[in-house]
Amino acid sequence: MDHQHDGADIETFLASRWSRLLAVALASGLSRADAEDAVQTALAKVVTSWDKVRGARNPDAYVARMVLNSSRDIYRRRARREPHERDGFAEPSQCDRESIEQAVVLRAALAQLSVEHRAVVILKYTFNFTDPEIGEVLSIPVGTVKSRLSRGLRNLQTVLASQGVASA
Repeated sequence: MDHQHDGADIETFLASRWSRLLAVALASGLSRADAEDAVQTALAKVVTSWDKVRGARNPDAYVARMVLNSSRDIYRRRARREPHERDGFAEPSQCDRESIEQAVVLRAALAQLSVEHRAVVILKYTFNFTDPEIGEVLSIPVGTVKSRLSRGLRNLQTVLASQGVASA
Protein backbone atom coordinates (compact mmCIF):
# COMPACT_ATOMS: atom_id res chain seq x y z
CA MET A 1 0.00 0.00 0.00
CA ASP A 2 1.29 3.48 -0.88
CA HIS A 3 0.90 5.46 2.36
CA GLN A 4 2.06 8.71 0.75
CA HIS A 5 -0.69 8.40 -1.88
CA ASP A 6 -3.23 7.57 0.85
CA GLY A 7 -2.20 10.73 2.70
CA ALA A 8 -2.91 12.83 -0.39
CA ASP A 9 -6.26 11.07 -0.87
CA ILE A 10 -7.26 11.74 2.74
CA GLU A 11 -6.13 15.37 2.54
CA THR A 12 -8.12 15.94 -0.66
CA PHE A 13 -11.17 14.20 0.79
CA LEU A 14 -11.09 16.25 3.99
CA ALA A 15 -10.43 19.60 2.33
CA SER A 16 -13.20 19.17 -0.23
CA ARG A 17 -15.82 18.28 2.38
CA TRP A 18 -15.02 20.58 5.31
CA SER A 19 -17.66 23.22 4.49
CA ARG A 20 -20.49 20.75 3.99
CA LEU A 21 -19.63 18.81 7.13
CA LEU A 22 -19.43 22.04 9.13
CA ALA A 23 -22.88 22.93 7.80
CA VAL A 24 -24.21 19.53 8.96
CA ALA A 25 -22.87 20.17 12.47
CA LEU A 26 -24.22 23.74 12.51
CA ALA A 27 -27.62 22.51 11.37
CA SER A 28 -27.72 20.17 14.34
CA GLY A 29 -27.89 23.33 16.45
CA LEU A 30 -24.33 23.63 17.67
CA SER A 31 -22.50 26.93 17.99
CA ARG A 32 -19.81 27.50 15.37
CA ALA A 33 -17.03 26.60 17.81
CA ASP A 34 -18.77 23.39 18.90
CA ALA A 35 -19.61 22.54 15.28
CA GLU A 36 -15.95 22.92 14.32
CA ASP A 37 -15.01 20.66 17.24
CA ALA A 38 -17.55 18.06 16.10
CA VAL A 39 -16.18 18.09 12.54
CA GLN A 40 -12.56 17.95 13.71
CA THR A 41 -13.35 15.01 15.99
CA ALA A 42 -15.09 13.17 13.17
CA LEU A 43 -12.31 13.91 10.70
CA ALA A 44 -9.68 12.67 13.14
CA LYS A 45 -11.60 9.39 13.16
CA VAL A 46 -11.70 9.44 9.35
CA VAL A 47 -7.90 9.57 9.29
CA THR A 48 -7.55 6.62 11.67
CA SER A 49 -10.13 4.53 9.79
CA TRP A 50 -9.49 5.72 6.22
CA ASP A 51 -9.69 2.23 4.67
CA LYS A 52 -13.14 1.72 6.18
CA VAL A 53 -14.34 5.17 5.05
CA ARG A 54 -12.95 4.75 1.54
CA GLY A 55 -14.57 1.32 1.31
CA ALA A 56 -18.00 2.51 2.43
CA ARG A 57 -20.78 2.37 -0.14
CA ASN A 58 -21.28 6.14 0.31
CA PRO A 59 -18.26 7.72 2.02
CA ASP A 60 -19.95 11.14 2.24
CA ALA A 61 -22.95 9.73 4.09
CA TYR A 62 -20.65 7.67 6.30
CA VAL A 63 -18.64 10.75 7.31
CA ALA A 64 -21.78 12.89 7.75
CA ARG A 65 -23.00 10.23 10.18
CA MET A 66 -19.70 10.51 12.06
CA VAL A 67 -20.20 14.29 12.32
CA LEU A 68 -23.75 13.85 13.62
CA ASN A 69 -22.48 11.36 16.20
CA SER A 70 -19.79 13.83 17.31
CA SER A 71 -22.47 16.54 17.54
CA ARG A 72 -24.61 14.30 19.75
CA ASP A 73 -21.61 13.62 21.98
CA ILE A 74 -21.12 17.37 22.45
CA TYR A 75 -24.81 17.78 23.36
CA ARG A 76 -24.57 14.92 25.85
CA ARG A 77 -21.49 16.38 27.51
CA ARG A 78 -23.14 19.79 27.67
CA ALA A 79 -26.33 18.34 29.14
CA ARG A 80 -24.32 16.74 31.94
CA ARG A 81 -22.39 19.96 32.64
CA GLU A 82 -25.12 22.54 31.95
CA PRO A 83 -28.52 20.97 32.57
CA HIS A 84 -30.37 24.30 32.33
CA GLU A 85 -28.80 25.49 29.08
CA ARG A 86 -30.10 23.09 26.44
CA ASP A 87 -30.82 25.41 23.51
CA GLY A 88 -27.29 25.48 22.16
CA PHE A 89 -28.15 27.37 18.96
CA ALA A 90 -25.60 29.80 17.65
CA GLU A 91 -26.54 33.41 17.07
CA PRO A 92 -27.60 34.11 13.48
CA SER A 93 -24.98 35.74 11.27
CA GLN A 94 -25.19 39.41 10.30
CA CYS A 95 -27.94 39.95 7.75
CA ASP A 96 -31.10 41.99 7.47
CA ARG A 97 -33.47 42.19 10.44
CA GLU A 98 -36.27 40.21 8.80
CA SER A 99 -33.96 37.31 7.95
CA ILE A 100 -32.62 37.27 11.50
CA GLU A 101 -36.15 37.17 12.92
CA GLN A 102 -37.12 34.35 10.54
CA ALA A 103 -33.99 32.39 11.43
CA VAL A 104 -34.65 32.80 15.15
CA VAL A 105 -38.27 31.68 14.79
CA LEU A 106 -37.34 28.70 12.62
CA ARG A 107 -34.49 27.59 14.89
CA ALA A 108 -36.74 27.82 17.93
CA ALA A 109 -39.40 25.79 16.14
CA LEU A 110 -36.86 23.18 15.01
CA ALA A 111 -35.56 22.95 18.58
CA GLN A 112 -39.03 21.84 19.68
CA LEU A 113 -38.93 18.82 17.36
CA SER A 114 -37.51 15.55 18.62
CA VAL A 115 -33.89 14.90 17.65
CA GLU A 116 -35.04 12.18 15.24
CA HIS A 117 -37.53 14.43 13.44
CA ARG A 118 -35.20 17.44 13.42
CA ALA A 119 -32.33 15.46 11.87
CA VAL A 120 -34.47 14.17 9.00
CA VAL A 121 -36.01 17.59 8.27
CA ILE A 122 -32.61 19.33 8.29
CA LEU A 123 -30.90 16.73 6.13
CA LYS A 124 -33.77 16.84 3.62
CA TYR A 125 -34.39 20.57 3.36
CA THR A 126 -31.07 22.15 4.29
CA PHE A 127 -28.71 19.72 2.55
CA ASN A 128 -31.02 18.26 -0.11
CA PHE A 129 -30.22 14.67 0.87
CA THR A 130 -32.44 12.07 -0.78
CA ASP A 131 -34.51 9.77 1.40
CA PRO A 132 -32.11 6.83 0.82
CA GLU A 133 -29.11 9.07 1.71
CA ILE A 134 -30.85 10.19 4.91
CA GLY A 135 -31.56 6.58 5.76
CA GLU A 136 -27.92 5.70 5.26
CA VAL A 137 -26.63 8.63 7.32
CA LEU A 138 -29.01 7.90 10.19
CA SER A 139 -28.93 4.08 9.82
CA ILE A 140 -32.70 3.80 9.44
CA PRO A 141 -34.91 2.33 6.69
CA VAL A 142 -36.26 4.64 3.98
CA GLY A 143 -39.81 4.03 5.27
CA THR A 144 -38.76 5.37 8.66
CA VAL A 145 -37.20 8.41 6.96
CA LYS A 146 -40.51 9.12 5.22
CA SER A 147 -42.62 8.72 8.35
CA ARG A 148 -40.24 10.87 10.46
CA LEU A 149 -40.20 13.51 7.73
CA SER A 150 -43.98 13.56 7.55
CA ARG A 151 -44.41 13.77 11.32
CA GLY A 152 -41.57 16.25 11.67
CA LEU A 153 -43.06 18.60 9.08
CA ARG A 154 -46.50 18.28 10.63
CA ASN A 155 -45.08 19.06 14.08
CA LEU A 156 -43.04 21.95 12.68
CA GLN A 157 -46.14 23.38 11.03
CA THR A 158 -48.05 23.10 14.32
CA VAL A 159 -45.28 24.85 16.25
CA LEU A 160 -45.00 27.64 13.69
CA ALA A 161 -48.80 28.08 13.56
CA SER A 162 -48.89 28.39 17.35
CA GLN A 163 -46.39 31.24 17.00
CA GLY A 164 -48.55 33.00 14.42
CA VAL A 165 -46.43 32.05 11.40
CA ALA A 166 -48.54 31.29 8.34
CA SER A 167 -47.67 28.14 6.40
CA ALA A 168 -46.79 28.37 2.73
